[in-house]
Amino acid sequence: MIQQTLFISFDEPLAGDEAVAALAGIEAAIERSGLTRSLVIRPHLAVPGEEDIPAFIGSVVLQVGLPDLEALGQLFAATDVTASFDELREVHPYTTAWVNHETLS
Repeated sequence: MIQQTLFISFDEPLAGDEAVAALAGIEAAIERSGLTRSLVIRPHLAVPGEEDIPAFIGSVVLQVGLPDLEALGQLFAATDVTASFDELREVHPYTTAWVNHETLS
């Protein structure tokens, strides 16, 4: 199984639950694709002082489990999924980072 772990950092801070709720459209579009085996979205858990660290710090993490790289490519190409990311960016501008990897154990 392939995992895509996506980190989203909103330009303007959102509370943890609000950050997760903002991804509802993306979550629905990914689920509608029928390509995934798993989908988990969780807010970042902040620790004191992290704002002083010169690193990318996400607001929320989204992890999608897919059967193989072909399914991942199909997910990237799905118009509904890409549109949902564009819609989110219009309401809540963000930066992303991701990694595609085999399941961690």
